[in-house]
Amino acid sequence: MLSYQAALVEGRVPLDLSELEMALGEGSGILIRAPGLPEPILLLRQSDGSFQAIGAQCTHLGCTVQPGTHFLICPCHGSTFDLEGSVVRGPAQRPLKRYRVETRPGGIEIVVA
Repeated sequence: MLSYQAALVEGRVPLDLSELEMALGEGSGILIRAPGLPEPILLLRQSDGSFQAIGAQCTHLGCTVQPGTHFLICPCHGSTFDLEGSVVRGPAQRPLKRYRVETRPGGIEIVVA
């Protein structure tokens, strides 16, 4: 999984769409990291071109989940989440956190606060 270093500005992670597209390439997801973020955020491109942002920290013991074709899987203990962040299989009991994504001219912002 590709990782993208961003910045947290006033509770938001602004991302330039052209830079994001270059970083994504042919992939459908990228791991967003930024100083001050509560956790890495998995940014997933939807089939309609929109984006959704899901916390990448497993709610079981905090390992970073990895995207599969139809699921997000924790490599540590096998917890499985759907692409909306809901638990499909434990040991995790709680869903992954979802973050709001807002469109802005030339890019998007992940709302953290």
